[in-house]
Amino acid sequence: MKTRSIRFRLTAWYAGLLGALLALFGIFIYFTLDRFLEAGLRDTLAKEAQTIGETLLHDVVQNGDDYVVGEIEEHFAPRIMGRLVRVTCPDGTVLYQSGAPHSGQFDPAAVTVQQPEAFQSCREEHLPTGGELFIYGTPYVERTGGKYLIEAGAPHEQVERVLHGLVLSLGITLPVIVAIVIGGGYVFMRNALKPLDEVATTAERITSRNLNERVPISPTGDELEKLSVSLNRMMARLEESFHHINRFSADASHEIRTPLAIIRGELEDAFQSPHVSPELKQTIGSALEETERFRSPHFLEGEWQSLKLPIRESVFLKKPCPRSSIVSTASTKAVRVNLAVPVWVWRLSNPYASHTAAR
Repeated sequence: MKTRSIRFRLTAWYAGLLGALLALFGIFIYFTLDRFLEAGLRDTLAKEAQTIGETLLHDVVQNGDDYVVGEIEEHFAPRIMGRLVRVTCPDGTVLYQSGAPHSGQFDPAAVTVQQPEAFQSCREEHLPTGGELFIYGTPYVERTGGKYLIEAGAPHEQVERVLHGLVLSLGITLPVIVAIVIGGGYVFMRNALKPLDEVATTAERITSRNLNERVPISPTGDELEKLSVSLNRMMARLEESFHHINRFSADASHEIRTPLAIIRGELEDAFQSPHVSPELKQTIGSALEETERFRSPHFLEGEWQSLKLPIRESVFLKKPCPRSSIVSTASTKAVRVNLAVPVWVWRLSNPYASHTAAR
């Protein structure tokens, strides 16, 4: 894959931008879920503490401490639920404290005991095992005026477990999504740039012989359509210019034929005159050769060779010689001879070469 191509760069930018946005989205979801879970845990612990106060501590003097302890163990089951429940009396003594949970995540005895007069409603306490315990505390005043402190706590590991699952899910799904998007983006870019390939293919096929062809126009209404229209307009201008050049060449060729015919006739008459010296005949022969070359529609050497057309060349003999000798010499030189007056030799190599000759 060409790393400098527009297709690769657009796909890379698209994949990079999408990957960055998905990463930001994952970070946003992580912290939002963290706050949401902590708020939900706090609300759950707050409702649990308020329920204990309103249902069990309202008549604690009348019902007794054992009733409160039994009801908490029966209805809230903190050891099974992995929760901390502690009720502190107005004098600072602990009325109830749950035992170690079955999961063994924390030891309630290691949690700091707060007094009802000075406490924090929400706090996180670091445990010796390395975890954190989220504790919510609320005061409750029973009927006789005694102020109790109810604390309900839960390990922060519950929140961390959910966040860990989220990170694992994002770590698996996001690369898959990015890979799918990269593949889809590459295919999309290839289809989007396909009209440019068609334009390039058509432009490569157009030469001076088929200037009437035009590149396809995609009705996209954007820069691609504008490029195709501009190329077609350029081709139309080039076609018109070539037609103008061809018309000019045809007119010039037509206009020059008559003077060339007159000049050639005069030169042939002078060449056949017996009163012309050999040196002058050599000059006239060269002039006849040039006029013959200009009379041909393909008088440029490059066109003669590309079209593989025979080149006619005049050769003048210094002295009379037998016809058989001329034919024999021409056959050894790959030369085709047409014996006439004057003698014209059709050669396949060394074009336009003239030789000194005399009749």
